[in-house]
This record gives sequence, C-alpha cells and structure tokens, in this order.
Amino acid sequence: MGGEPGTICAPVPLNGDIVFGDVIALVDGQAPVTISSVELVDAVGIEVVGSYVVPVDGGSPIMTMLLTEPTAGWSDRRRAKGETLGAQPVNVALQVQRSGAGESKAAALRVTYTTEDGATHYDDGSTSLRLADVCP
Repeated sequence: MGGEPGTICAPVPLNGDIVFGDVIALVDGQAPVTISSVELVDAVGIEVVGSYVVPVDGGSPIMTMLLTEPTAGWSDRRRAKGETLGAQPVNVALQVQRSGAGESKAAALRVTYTTEDGATHYDDGSTSLRLADVCP
C-alpha cells in the first residue's frame, strides 16, 4: 500500500455509506500472509461497517466506491479477517458510514497481518479520507 500521500474527500450524507480502499501487492518473499484486521487510523465521525478483500482482476483499484455503483469484482468480495494473501495484488476495502454531523475523517487505512513465522506486522496506506456534505 502506499504511493504519494494524499487526501480523498467524498460527498457522503450523514449515515451514508461508502467504500474506501487500497491495493496490497506483497513483495517477493513476503507472501503468504494472513489478515488479522483492517481498520481506520485516527477515525473521527466514521464507523466501519465491514472489511473486505476484493479481487483486482484487471479492474481499477478501489480508492472510493459508492455502493450504488459497485466496481468489477465487488460481488466477489470476501471478509478480510482471516483471509490469506499470496503474491497477486488485491484490493483491501472498508465499507464505512459517516456517523458524525461535523468533520468526519480518518488518517489512513491500516492492514494488520501475520506472516508464516507468526510475526505480526501492519501497513498504513498513504491516503487519508474525509467525508462531508460537500467537498471542495
């Protein structure tokens, strides 16, 4: 996960849902890993509804997605917790709900995983999320 740091602002009404994600591409020798959790870092006014692994399958990476306009592969999503990842890149995505009437934000998406030797690691994405009535 990663890339250049940035912020995504998505116009989401109070109690509205959106999907926020990133692509995980493991480096040689790192796979396989098992996902322990996917969460938001320093979230304010945003609740996690579900965490998923979604095949990339030549489609676009999921950064944000409206549930009314799902991307290719969304119907093939699997619960992230306990999912074992190999060398193929996958989307890791959170379905989130804007629960705060004021500023709703998260610093990053965090994936915590365990390697074959039992060591636990985490990786934070480089994109922060802001949910608002209107985005600039």
